[in-house]
Amino acid sequence: MKPAIISTIAILALTGCTIERTVVQEPTTTTEATTTTTEAPVYEIPATASSEDDFISLIIQVYGPLPVSRAEVIATGWMTCDGLDSGVTQAEVEQIILSSADSEDSILFLTSIFGSAVLHLCPQYSWMIEGY
Repeated sequence: MKPAIISTIAILALTGCTIERTVVQEPTTTTEATTTTTEAPVYEIPATASSEDDFISLIIQVYGPLPVSRAEVIATGWMTCDGLDSGVTQAEVEQIILSSADSEDSILFLTSIFGSAVLHLCPQYSWMIEGY
């Protein structure tokens, strides 16, 4: 009976004891100088990039972050190719861009969509931007 009582007392005594452990994370130091830049984030192309991924990546490189959804930009790129397939000329595309844009910023955005579309979505028309 004595061993049972001693075991019970030992168990009760130990349950009241807690061991606190504190993990101290050592700060890491880097030797690189940190600089603040205002560059746009870089769009990483997946390893299995499609022509649409390349299309979006080029627009982001030229223009910066997309002001509208990715789906809208892709749809506009394909509409550009459809228009060229139906016979729209380069001069007509330029006129459409100028008449649709309300600022220099939107001209840059629409021009980047056109340029990226003919390079990645319908490369048969890439000759249209060779002079730019």
